[in-house]
Amino acid sequence: MSGNEDDFAVCARYRRFVEALSPADPVRLFVRNGPSLHDARPDWAVFDRSTGELRLVVVAGDAQRGYCEVELRYSGAIVDRENVLRQALVSRTSEILQNEFAWAGGRLSHGFVLSPARARARRGTRLPEFRVAFDRFAYAVSPLPEKRLSVPPSQGV
Repeated sequence: MSGNEDDFAVCARYRRFVEALSPADPVRLFVRNGPSLHDARPDWAVFDRSTGELRLVVVAGDAQRGYCEVELRYSGAIVDRENVLRQALVSRTSEILQNEFAWAGGRLSHGFVLSPARARARRGTRLPEFRVAFDRFAYAVSPLPEKRLSVPPSQGV
């Protein structure tokens, strides 16, 4: 998510990163076989800071392939720029433009770049981003009949 590198070099570097993970690693399985999160909408999240457990649910998919709810579960989570995630969940209008896994400080992390909550961001405005550093990752996918956001749980981020 650097912005200055050639697109092909960035893709090749990310592919090498993913392929270096164990074939059974949930991150590798998600990147290779999971649903695309491009244009997915953050739906709800529950973060238990005392245990470091984060459950983030997004609605992904399109009219051609169908829609799904994707629950991302992080153990030992630390959320950098949590206010960006919170605002996306409150506004319920943001979409994920880009997401990638990376090593950060000796831990895996999952970074997200979001569309602005406001329909028209000023030119040159930095897009909102947040990152989740974690010890363990898991995910679950459930089909949905349409791209709709749910009623979030009472306990949130």
